[in-house]
Amino acid sequence: MNPDNLLIKPAPSFDEPVEMLKACHERIAAQCATLGKLAAHLPLHGADAQARQAARNIMRYFDTAGPNHHADEEQDLFPMLIEISERLRSPVAERIASLLDEHRSLEAAWAQLRAMLADQLAFIDEPSRVRVITEDNGRESLRMSVRATQLAMSATPL
Repeated sequence: MNPDNLLIKPAPSFDEPVEMLKACHERIAAQCATLGKLAAHLPLHGADAQARQAARNIMRYFDTAGPNHHADEEQDLFPMLIEISERLRSPVAERIASLLDEHRSLEAAWAQLRAMLADQLAFIDEPSRVRVITEDNGRESLRMSVRATQLAMSATPL
């Protein structure tokens, strides 16, 4: 049966490493889109149950899948590409260096965004808790989260 005719697309296997990488990048983009939807949802509906669950899902995804994805690329894919690049005298190694820089930027942005989400969720769950992110510094936090999303969306897949 043609997989394109299935209602649910089967997940790529380890026999299809490039397809696995592409699927992972698609899931990352979907989580970033959810973050954008969350930003639009909050002014209209506040931190309702749906918003809180979306924030928790985003945190769980980027706490686990994000680091695992970077590790897979950095430990398995990039060294192989660099070796081939050096043998063929290709500029791919320069692009890998750029991707490693992007990984570090994304990780730093995620650490800041995660701290903001966790702080807000903790306050919602326990209103007597002292918040780190307040209305006074919240606008800067929002700008930071928008920038993190822009960085994630502009990262060029291999």
